[in-house]
Amino acid sequence: MNEPIVKIADLQRGISPIRDWYPSRLRAGKSGIWCEWIQLKDIPFTDPFFDETLVKGLSKAANSCRFRPASSLDLLADWSRTLPHIQPTAFIFHVSRCGSTLLSQLLGLHPHCISLAEVPFFDDIIRLPFKTETPPNFSVAETLAAAIRLYGQQRTGLEQHLVIKLDSWHIFFWRQFRALYPEVPFILLYRRPDEVVRSHRKLRGMHAVPGVIEPMVFGFHPEEVYSTDLDGYLARVLERYFDMYLDVVSEDRFTTLLNYADGPKALLHNVASNCGLPLDNSYLANVAKRTAFHSKHPTRVFSEEKEALDASPYLATVFRSYDQLEQLRLRTKKGSQYS
Repeated sequence: MNEPIVKIADLQRGISPIRDWYPSRLRAGKSGIWCEWIQLKDIPFTDPFFDETLVKGLSKAANSCRFRPASSLDLLADWSRTLPHIQPTAFIFHVSRCGSTLLSQLLGLHPHCISLAEVPFFDDIIRLPFKTETPPNFSVAETLAAAIRLYGQQRTGLEQHLVIKLDSWHIFFWRQFRALYPEVPFILLYRRPDEVVRSHRKLRGMHAVPGVIEPMVFGFHPEEVYSTDLDGYLARVLERYFDMYLDVVSEDRFTTLLNYADGPKALLHNVASNCGLPLDNSYLANVAKRTAFHSKHPTRVFSEEKEALDASPYLATVFRSYDQLEQLRLRTKKGSQYS
C-alpha cells in the first residue's frame, strides 16, 4: 500500500503532515500552476546535483502511486511555515566548472549542515515568467522564499546551517535573493575562462548550448543566440557572468570572491568561516577521503590534466573582467592560510 501524505498518528503527535515532503516541480496547465511533491525521507542530500536525489526518491513506495501528489502553488507559503526549518546561511553562485559541485558535497558531509546543490524546483520558480504567462498573484520572491523554507526543513534535528548552491545563471537574480536575505553571505566562485570553456568541450552544460536556457535570462535577444559557434556562445555567457560578478562585488558588502585555483580545502574553509560552520578533525578526515574522487563521479579517482593556457581572441573580453575580479579578490584576501 502506498504511504499517504497525511498520517493520523503524525497529526496526533503534532508532526506536520508534509514533513519529509518536498516540492519537486512546477506544472503549468489550463487550470493554473500546480506543484508536484516527492517524499525524500532518509535520502541524504549528498549527490553532485539535486536532480539525482530526486531520481532516488522515485523508488520509494510513497512516490510510486499512479497519481503524483500535487497542490496549488499558493499553498506553499502556508505549508512552509508548519515545519521547523533552517534559514539560509550562505548562497553559492558560480560560473560553472569551478569547484562548486565538490564544495557543495563536502558541506553536505557535515552533520550540522544541509547542503542543496542546484535544486530544480528553485530554477522552475525563477524561470517560470520566462516560460509562460504567470497568474496575476504569482510572486517569484514569495514562492522562492516558501520553497527555500520547505527545502530547509530540519531532517535530523542537528542541522544549524543551510548552504544553497544555485544554478550558474541565477547570478542574474542576485538582487531578488539579497532582498529576501539582506545579510546572508554570497559566495562568488569562479575560474579562468579558458579552463571553463575547456571543461565544457568535454560535456556541455545547459547554459553552454544556445537556446536551452531562455536567451532573455542572459539578456540576449532570441535571434542572436544562434549566430556563433558553441565556444563563442559560451564566451558571451561567461562575459555576462563575470560582468555581473563585478556589479555584485561593487554593490554588496556581504560578498566573498573565491577562485577555483585555491583548491577545495581553501574553498571549504572560506565558506565555513563565512557561515560560522565548525570543522572538527573527524569531519575533515571525511573531507580528505571525498576530495580524492571526482566531484561529478564520486566513485572515480580524480585526476586533473594540465593543459596549455588558451589566450584565444574570443576570450579577450571575459579575461579583462576575470583580471579585474582577481585584483579585487587579492586586494581583500585575508592573511589566513585558508583565505
